[in-house]
Amino acid sequence: MEFEIIPKTESNESYDSSAIAVKSIAYDLSLTEYEEGEITNSVISDVLEDIRKGSDIFFYLDPNGETDFLNVLSGHGWISLFAQLFDEQTDEDISYICYNPEFEHTKEMPETDTSFSDELYTPLDLGGQSPVPKMQALTDIEAGIKAAEYFIRTGKLSTDINWLRAE
Repeated sequence: MEFEIIPKTESNESYDSSAIAVKSIAYDLSLTEYEEGEITNSVISDVLEDIRKGSDIFFYLDPNGETDFLNVLSGHGWISLFAQLFDEQTDEDISYICYNPEFEHTKEMPETDTSFSDELYTPLDLGGQSPVPKMQALTDIEAGIKAAEYFIRTGKLSTDINWLRAE
């Protein structure tokens, strides 16, 4: 899979702190779920704190929880953000993954060579199975949490972090 780097811009993004764009919040591997009428500022505060502690949470713009989402996986000093958003211009879903330029050198490491395992992967596992590459996770937890809240409030990706766009 080829990726296009979308560099962050120093925009000092602002948003309405009382706005809520997401229609559903679901914890992966848990029965905890919030639907549109249940998502309050208090719930959002609790969810952001859960991210800080370590969790795997999906934020859906679609009330059915099927499309247009941001998945935030955190723990062990790492945070990874993965989004899938429908692009009306191309009429297809586009995937975005947070990008950590500090680990740019790892993109050339062979994923099949286990001797690179500690250098290449974070301790995070997507769905409890697939390890997350360091290049696709941030060590700045607060920046990741701010990007998650920006998505929750606006339904858009934050420009305050780097992204990889999957092609």
